[in-house]
Amino acid sequence: MDASCRMVRPGTKTKIFSFLLPARLLSHLLCAALLLGLSGCRRPPAVPPPSLQQVVVLDFRTPESFAEPATYQRGWWFGARTIRENKRAGSMMADVLAVALTELSYLKVYPRAELQALISEQHMSSVSRLWGPRDPDLSKIILEVPPLDIGRDVQADQVLTGEILEAYESSQNTLQTWNSFVRVRIDLWDMAEGKVVWTRSYTCKRRYYSVYKTMEKMSGKIANDLEEKWYRRPASERQAQQKPLD
Repeated sequence: MDASCRMVRPGTKTKIFSFLLPARLLSHLLCAALLLGLSGCRRPPAVPPPSLQQVVVLDFRTPESFAEPATYQRGWWFGARTIRENKRAGSMMADVLAVALTELSYLKVYPRAELQALISEQHMSSVSRLWGPRDPDLSKIILEVPPLDIGRDVQADQVLTGEILEAYESSQNTLQTWNSFVRVRIDLWDMAEGKVVWTRSYTCKRRYYSVYKTMEKMSGKIANDLEEKWYRRPASERQAQQKPLD
């Protein structure tokens, strides 16, 4: 007789249920595992887009050595290189960073062209005391004004400051090759907290790039980091970012 159609005597316990019970149990276990797996793969709740905020970018501090001489030699003989530095590197970096930040729709960047006039008007007493009858160098005056004071003057939510650690173009005299090197430190001041809340250092080297073009490349990276690691982070995670990290 076909085993699939075999007859079961009355009063005889069938063995079919011995197979069905484990199968049901196995199906329940698989369903439970599937549900747990799906819940574990759930994306965390999305962080709402930041509200519109105003940020002001100040000139970066530049080493005094950038003033003189602007060009000098490193190395000797076939390895000699000509190094060119620009004493305006601090304002150049601030300019290109301000442009990069305008790509973030929730940031309103205070116009840098209006900043010097505003600072000279708001802090005229400081200008007169420091410079006397001479025509003031407003870029240097701005560096002497505390960032939080400038933030209050322009009603900003954040102030970006920084320092040029290195910035130069280097040309190899024998092979006629050249590159640029830029290293900076960035500080983000939050007006509500009254302190620096985010600090990073950046290094960028590019062959056949000018310093200006290298700064543009670096500024895009800085803007992306500010968006991903600060502005779009929940407030609880921002607290962990409030220590200097290179």
